[in-house]
Amino acid sequence: MNLLVRVGATVLALSGVSPTAAKTDATIKGDESARIIQVSSSNATTAGALIRNVPTSSGAQTSRARSLLPKWRKALNALRSGGTTNIRIAFVGDSKTRFYPLAGGAPKSKPRRVGELLANAGFPTITDTFFGVGGARTMAEAVSYEPKLSGFSGWSGGDVSLGGAAYYSGGTTAGTFTPAKLVDRATVYFVQTPGAATFRVTKGSETFNLSSNGPAALGRADVTFNTKDNSPIAIARTGGGNFNFVGMAAWDSATPAVEIANFGVVGVRSDFQADTTNAWSPGNALAAYAPTLTVINLGTNDLNQGQPLATFLASESKIIDKAQLSGDVIVIWPAVAGSTAGGGSDATRAVWKPRLRALAVAKGALFLDEEAMFGGRVGAQSGGWFFDDLHENASAASAEASAMMRIILSQ
Repeated sequence: MNLLVRVGATVLALSGVSPTAAKTDATIKGDESARIIQVSSSNATTAGALIRNVPTSSGAQTSRARSLLPKWRKALNALRSGGTTNIRIAFVGDSKTRFYPLAGGAPKSKPRRVGELLANAGFPTITDTFFGVGGARTMAEAVSYEPKLSGFSGWSGGDVSLGGAAYYSGGTTAGTFTPAKLVDRATVYFVQTPGAATFRVTKGSETFNLSSNGPAALGRADVTFNTKDNSPIAIARTGGGNFNFVGMAAWDSATPAVEIANFGVVGVRSDFQADTTNAWSPGNALAAYAPTLTVINLGTNDLNQGQPLATFLASESKIIDKAQLSGDVIVIWPAVAGSTAGGGSDATRAVWKPRLRALAVAKGALFLDEEAMFGGRVGAQSGGWFFDDLHENASAASAEASAMMRIILSQ
């Protein structure tokens, strides 16, 4: 409990390349219910229009629009029409989702960029969120990842849940989160077990005394503040047993919105995110969080660490099943760059990708091919999209978010 959870990942040196201008034109190929989204420099047709006219294997046109993320589309339209309930997008992945290197990474991450683009499109969003230490090696590194965090002196990594190891405390020192927006509501997530700690949540002069004691679960407590502002929200253990603080979402209760949750963890394989050992383990916690849409971006570390294809597919299937209990799913095939076999050899990747695509089709999930977006390994490297063989730079994360936006806003 004294060390933060960090599952081994190969992190290569910075290449020093400069990003090129982002390309956001999308093409769609294939005759399955899964869509394969690619980037081209010439096609300006919208993704929605293309989805409605995907050719079958016989060459005939067939409508695919009606099957495009139906639960998400219904919830988003309800929000657009004056709905009063927040909806959620959960991003499940590794360092490519979390954003690496961790220091200052939260604002550069693909989840955060999707939130910003949704806001630009006129949808209220909740990006005052954080979950887990994300694979950080120290608490200082975990706090440095998100500029809105401070404190947490004496805390460490605890039980694994959403976003990796929880923020763990056996003392009473507070950790602080300062929202960027004016907020009067906060949802606090924690590991709930018999005999666990009491804790408090404080904003300004308002303090709420809560408990993580109870039957094993991903605990959740909703707090309503009388004052709406962006004062720091402090959380601290007050007594009892150990306290495992998983994360928080803060928002304005007067504005129903899309909540963005980044559950990425540096260095993990798919089996980490699929784990259901405990009630609060990532797989079960994802179901408890109940996302309206889940984006799964895994496989790079499965390939790097020699995970069998069958095990990878079983884990992906397990995550999809948990996510589909409440919403729709986008499955991503991750891009890589460089001249090495980082993220698996090209020959191995050529076997894995169609198998993951077939799984997405069978599960009724949407398939997004980010490797194709950048023109494969060579194109990603020559285009300056990556700062090493595995990790996209901020420009690439923005381009990926733009492609995803075309999908999630298609009506």
